[in-house]
Amino acid sequence: MYKKEQDVYDTIQSFLKLTHHCEESIYFLDIGEIERHFDLWQERFKGIHPYYAIKCNPDTEFIKRLAELGANFDCASIAEIDRVLSLGISPERIIFANPCKRQRDIVTAYQKGVHIVTFDNETELIKIANVCPQMNVMLRIYAKDPDARCQFAHKFGADASRWPLLFETAKNLGINITGVSFHVGSGASSPKAYALAIKEARDCYDLAKTYGYELKIIDIGGGFTSHKLQDIPEAILEAKEKYFPTELGCQFIAEPGRFFAETPGYLATNIIGIRKTENTRDYWITDSLYGSFNCIFYDHYTPVPEYIKQSKYKYFTTLYGPTCDGLDKILELKEYPEMELNEWILFRNMGAYTLAGACNFNGIPFLNTHIVYLLQNKSS
Repeated sequence: MYKKEQDVYDTIQSFLKLTHHCEESIYFLDIGEIERHFDLWQERFKGIHPYYAIKCNPDTEFIKRLAELGANFDCASIAEIDRVLSLGISPERIIFANPCKRQRDIVTAYQKGVHIVTFDNETELIKIANVCPQMNVMLRIYAKDPDARCQFAHKFGADASRWPLLFETAKNLGINITGVSFHVGSGASSPKAYALAIKEARDCYDLAKTYGYELKIIDIGGGFTSHKLQDIPEAILEAKEKYFPTELGCQFIAEPGRFFAETPGYLATNIIGIRKTENTRDYWITDSLYGSFNCIFYDHYTPVPEYIKQSKYKYFTTLYGPTCDGLDKILELKEYPEMELNEWILFRNMGAYTLAGACNFNGIPFLNTHIVYLLQNKSS
């Protein structure tokens, strides 16, 4: 429990000082920060309802708090759908936003009450028509921010030249297209990319009408970073007003993941091994590229360690994970304070695409990382 936003770091440090010879990683999740981010979303993205992307951080306490605040959910698998439903959240608050799904998963999702899925090709439409023709679908169109941290456009999204075929196919199969979606890329930074994608969505909307479809949902995807929003919200709202005026009656939604999850997460790793030379220090820590630091590979993220303990002695430092993989090297640092066995190294901004992608390689239980929830005492 902490009183002010500025107290979070001190609270974590105090906790770690009381934790001796743990030899395991500890993950801190700041619930107060999640609440502040939800308020920020409501302020900056007026009229756009968030469907939190479960894949980013599937922690149940995280999901519960977002649900209490009013967020809905973007799920990409039956397991993610089940996780949300297990918390008593209505299936009507879920979209199955994976453009390529197993046929049995389409049926299962519908049976569980999830009645909207995405698609971007005619094969997916045929699959849906074969097993669950009553399912509502959203067409995912091509969109791209070339500067986004993680690109999706090469894998997902129908180019405009394909839209007529897809609308014709859906019409012939009797499938109801209820909306259009796009995703410019995770960790996006270009306001123009969102504005252009919304314009493309309007073109898709107009074409849909010629096939007898009245699109009601415009899904602008995710990719937002809470501490690097810049002019993105303004560009989105301006394009929304320009291309989808209120009289069209369209509902705007989004699929933010890292916006809510990235900065609330802190990872404390414990030093379990040291190798010293005259000019260098090598440390083995309790997390790995196979654990939370998979974000280095898959999310193109460079974690920055905090100086928990100050030291006048600094060395060229390498941080290794505890596995027997020679490639399990996390960071090289030119100057880092000398540390001792069982001391802690803390990493900020570790809430997005970290534990969610971990595995227990070498039998080391990275998935069993201890989680400590931080709450803000608002009464004081």
